Amino acid sequence: MALSQNLYFQAMTGLKYFMPLVALGLLSVMFYMSQSAPEESQIPISERSLFDRVKGPQVNAPYFTGVTGAGDRLSMSANSVKPDQNIEQDMVVDQVVLRIKTGPDQDILVSSDSGLMRNKEGLLIMEGSVQLVTQNGYQLSASRMTSKLDALWLYAEGPVMGIGAEGVFKAGSMEIFRNSETDGLQFNFNDGIKLIYDPKT
Repeated sequence: MALSQNLYFQAMTGLKYFMPLVALGLLSVMFYMSQSAPEESQIPISERSLFDRVKGPQVNAPYFTGVTGAGDRLSMSANSVKPDQNIEQDMVVDQVVLRIKTGPDQDILVSSDSGLMRNKEGLLIMEGSVQLVTQNGYQLSASRMTSKLDALWLYAEGPVMGIGAEGVFKAGSMEIFRNSETDGLQFNFNDGIKLIYDPKT
């Protein structure tokens, strides 16, 4: 029991040094996207338009963007996107970066090795080294993350590990959404939460 607790403490402590490096890389990507991306109003996201743009075998360096009903701006870039071989209208995405701008100085940035766009359901499923950074201090990793394309909603499947305002944590799952009553962002961690409390993290 003592050995497992010690290994857990070492792993969580290591995240304090590893996650800031990941965050720096993602923030660099965020800066690049903000400099090179077209205006959101020029390329609205819709299920049909995304599918229509990817009629050939593969499209390299795609960029899609749009605004949700609540005013949050979603943009997605990738190395490539191509039609899924099994399900019509679904698309396979390589090296995907999703950016959600929720306010003048508020951003959520998610990256992963691969993704699957389920156009019928309006979902982007990200897998393979999923990393998330927010401007309010969260830096975390997950094995799989699902995002809606028409609303601010993210669901991460665990283990979810990372750094927050309270310290280093690990959870079985995490959900981010806009609270309909307060209109603010809400972070819910579920399925067993472990926290090393360190507000200076």
